[in-house]
Parts: sequence; structure tokens; C-alpha cells
Amino acid sequence: MRWRAFAVMPLAGLLLAGCGGLVAGTGPSTTLSRLHATLETRAAAVHSLTVRVAAIRDGKGITAYATAVVKTSDRRVVEAVTDSGGPTITTVDDGTNVWTYQSGGSQYAVQSSMPTTGYDLRWITYDWATFLQSVRFAHPTKQGSATVVDFRGQLAGQAASGTLTLSQTLEPTRLTVNQGGATVTLKVTDYSTTAPIAPSTFRFLPPTGATAVNTTPTVLTALTTDTSTLAYSVVVPTVHAGLALGNVRVVKTATYGAELIMQYQDSSGSPVLVTEWQAGPAGPYAKSSTTDVVVGGRTVAERDLPGGGVYATVTVSGTTVVVEGQTGAVGATLANLTVAGS
Repeated sequence: MRWRAFAVMPLAGLLLAGCGGLVAGTGPSTTLSRLHATLETRAAAVHSLTVRVAAIRDGKGITAYATAVVKTSDRRVVEAVTDSGGPTITTVDDGTNVWTYQSGGSQYAVQSSMPTTGYDLRWITYDWATFLQSVRFAHPTKQGSATVVDFRGQLAGQAASGTLTLSQTLEPTRLTVNQGGATVTLKVTDYSTTAPIAPSTFRFLPPTGATAVNTTPTVLTALTTDTSTLAYSVVVPTVHAGLALGNVRVVKTATYGAELIMQYQDSSGSPVLVTEWQAGPAGPYAKSSTTDVVVGGRTVAERDLPGGGVYATVTVSGTTVVVEGQTGAVGATLANLTVAGS
């Protein structure tokens, strides 16, 4: 599936101490092949790893900073990422299920595999072995006691290049990845293959009253941050609705005040739009143009949309909820609504 970090073991005869440090009597390609093979062997030997990282991502004129702690044990992973000035997002993979949550949030995300954070942390932690298998080394140089190599290859199916810095004991201390028009630089501040990791580290217990949603860490952060500004209850469909939340935003309008807009997709990829505001202002369609139906014990006003699909509105805990999409997806959404934190 993934990973295997490497143990700290001496590598006698591979690199010489001092400037230029390649083994006497061997060419660069032979030395790099031995280095690569040694790293892969060590990656297969370790079953526990704790890494602390300072990360920088540059892309499209935007620079983002984060610190992270990643712990792995066999196929289990805990990854805690703190963006500069932002909240900490924690993802737990127990080898079977994956959850992402933000401390104090009313929702947590459920995924089928480890989500991406945009910082490529995987390549020096739980996917270190995959990284080594996916790239080729070139141009080794010595920087003091460290060894720096260029690399090129395919990471997650996309062309990538960069540099890898290894300590004298061949631990990764710095990784720069150029991929897809962005550059990520990871500086390892702590690397341990011996620090004990309690089994409970990989156990996720949902916060009391929190709701499970299918989304990414980035969208989960937006959902938690944006909804904290609202004066009314936030209503979300649970994972049982079969929807994936792709985008969240709050807009200010003269008629409805602060509107929460959540864009979902159903299992077929069809869009489902959920819009909410504090109950009071009437919706855009006259009551005479809608039909009342009961879904999930709630009275819902529905009407067919001219281009196909259904427009449905219901009031839940003082919040007006509007759901637009194909009939089946709208019905599943309405049947699985819950108030965040309840």
C-alpha cells in the first residue's frame, strides 16, 4: 500500500567524509546506485517513524507555510498540519478508515485514503519507500557532512524533480519537490525511528455531537472557519447522503443576510447545491408554485426546475435550507440532514 521509512544504520565505504566525498575508485553512477539501494533497504526495515517538518509551498504567486508532525506505524498514520496563523488539521488513518478533523470543529471528514495537504509530506514519511522507487538520483555533492542529490521521476503519476539532502547517517533532512508549477520545500526538524508510539495514537473518537462529512482537509477548514461567523445553526447532510462536499463559502446578500453556500457532488458526479440562511425571508419561489412533501419527518416544499431536477426548501432549527439537484440526490440529502454540533 505505502511507505516504510528507514532505520539509522552506518553506511561504511559508501561516502567519504569531507568535500567531494565519493568512494575512491567508483564512478558517480555506481555510488548513486549503491546509495539508492541502501536507502530502499532501510525503508523496508522500519515499522515506526516520527517526523517533524517545516514546510513551504510556492505556486501561482502564493506562498504558504506550515509545520507538521507525522507519525507512522506499519500501515497506520497520524498527520497533524498547522498552517501559519491557522488551525491544526489532524488526519488519522488506522489502516482501514481515514478521518480528518479540526480541534473545536462541529464536523469531521471521512475519506477512503489519506488526503493530500499540498505540502507533499508523504514523500519523506509514510510514502518514503514509494518516493525512492519512483525517482532516479543524479549529481551527488557534499555539503559539510551532508549529501545532496538531484532527482527526477514520477510522483503520484505526475512528473517531478528536485533535490534531496541526507545527513551523515542517511536520514532525509531536506526535500524540495518541483511539480505541477509549484515548489514544496520540506525541512526536517526531528526524525526518529525509535520514539515509542502508543497504539491509541491511531484511534479516532469523534467529538461529541460532531457530524461526519465526505470532504477534503482544505474544505473542512473552510467549513469550520466560515460557519463560525454565522448567527444561525448550520445544517449539513451526513455521509449517509452519499455526497462529497467540494466547496464552501459565505456570501452577504441584502435579502437573506449571510448565506452559506455548499457545493456537493453525488456518486455519479452530478452537482447538488445546498444554500442556507437564517429563517425569516421567504425563498425566491411563491408558495403557490411548490408542493409540500414529508421527507425524514420534515415538511419540505418542492418544485421542478425548468432545466431538470428539483428545488426543495425546508426549515431546520431556525435555518432555511435549500437543496437543488437531481431528484434522487435531493431526496437523499433531505433525508440525512443534521444540525452541526447536535
